[in-house]
Amino acid sequence: MWVKCAAVVSLLALAACGGNPWVEEDGAEPDVFGGSIYATDLDEQLTMDSMVYDSETGELIVNNIPFDGANAPNGQALYARTGAVGATSFSRYEDTAGTLAYYAVFRRSTSGATQAGAFATSGYIDFGIGGASAQRNTETVNLPASGEYSFTGEYAAVRVFENAAGMPNQPQYVTGAVQIEMDFGDFDEVGAIVGVISNRQLFDVNGTALGPMDDFVSLAMSEIDRSTGVVAAETAVGVSGNTAEELTSGQWTAILGGPNGTEIAGIVVLEGLANDTPPDGSTPGNVRETGVFIALR
Repeated sequence: MWVKCAAVVSLLALAACGGNPWVEEDGAEPDVFGGSIYATDLDEQLTMDSMVYDSETGELIVNNIPFDGANAPNGQALYARTGAVGATSFSRYEDTAGTLAYYAVFRRSTSGATQAGAFATSGYIDFGIGGASAQRNTETVNLPASGEYSFTGEYAAVRVFENAAGMPNQPQYVTGAVQIEMDFGDFDEVGAIVGVISNRQLFDVNGTALGPMDDFVSLAMSEIDRSTGVVAAETAVGVSGNTAEELTSGQWTAILGGPNGTEIAGIVVLEGLANDTPPDGSTPGNVRETGVFIALR
């Protein structure tokens, strides 16, 4: 059962309330993938609480995103692969039924030890409902007791604009290269971690390249919980490479997986000013970017 605050619903748009308009009263389908983290703690509108990849059909089975179509068991929704995201190993996905068109990026690592996905729609007046998850295929992970390590990998995201004149009326995809640095020996009792996302590229919903972006994303130093392999949520900032202006801000978190923590899957949520000019040449609008990354050492 759902409790929903006042909202305007039509065939064209949904006006999300302030905060999270969807409060689950009972029994979400349990997360069945092992160790998982979700973006709900980073943004209350990112309500997804279960993401399962069906390797036989190539579909994603998703729970707790409204209006994406309840065409899977237990009221969940199916998302089908629609193509690649640039030159990365991430794929584009869309819901196969539902009132709103949701778009997603997803990737499972080559080893199968980690996976991550992010979901968004432009069907709301504001940024709307969506979700993101980073997962590993084991409940626990053994981490090194010491040592400094570099992780490199790929980033992909879905970004949506507040619906306003001149703003794109469909989500866009973002890709990038991620570099993560970890020190498992310090701080005492926990490890330290910091990162950056660079070489960011923009694509439309069909995967057509729109060009490079001039910003990079700084992932502020955080701590690694040795008992869970989870990185504490910390600040993420999008910075213009041309002017050094802070464009977007938000948070990031991650989970370690693979043998001895050799893989990391993370979530990044940013809001703020788009760094590119809208099609009509007007002032760039406000945007929310929901992204994920996978990196290996």
